[in-house]
Amino acid sequence: MAFKTPSVMTCDFKLIEAAQIVRHKNFLRGFYRHAVLTMPWERRHRLAGMAARRLAALPVFREAQTVGLYVAVGGEIEIVPLFNLCRKAGKSVAVPVIFPEKNWMEYSLLDGPVRWDNNVYGIPEPSEKDRRLLDSRNVELAILPGRAFSPDGVRLGAGGGYYDRFLERHPKLTTVALSFDEQISPTLPAGPHDVRLDWVVTPTRTFHPK
Repeated sequence: MAFKTPSVMTCDFKLIEAAQIVRHKNFLRGFYRHAVLTMPWERRHRLAGMAARRLAALPVFREAQTVGLYVAVGGEIEIVPLFNLCRKAGKSVAVPVIFPEKNWMEYSLLDGPVRWDNNVYGIPEPSEKDRRLLDSRNVELAILPGRAFSPDGVRLGAGGGYYDRFLERHPKLTTVALSFDEQISPTLPAGPHDVRLDWVVTPTRTFHPK
């Protein structure tokens, strides 16, 4: 009878643990997406405005000149109210553009009419001809989407890992999640590459784990 060495057993355990985290995350993604999509649209729209105003009152928002937003899809909190507040405050706004062949993400400045194309995940982004890619160091505040968030700054994203890889390259970038209260979980599973957020803002609460 063959016995595995301790190092092989440790490797197998880590693989099993990683697979369990992936399954748990996938279940939670579906759970919180359903929780949001079952809310009436009028309520979601009203709460998105409340969350945007709460976020806009933070010093990190008032002091930022260039803000990275996102295009909301599939149960993510609407971003238009915050976009309007950015414009009213005279801030520059940028949105993500992904490069799947490189597993890479950058921000493109929105400073005029833009034609939009859907990327491989079905998320609208500026068309290749209309992109104005920024030096990512010029983005002072990044507003991140997600399926769920915890008060200690863990973010459960859609699973592509683009934001986490981007934030690993820019560890000093201030990050804020805009969230419904229904998306707040006391705890969430986190892997070694999951980057924690600086702020989590809902229509009624503000968490500042860092």
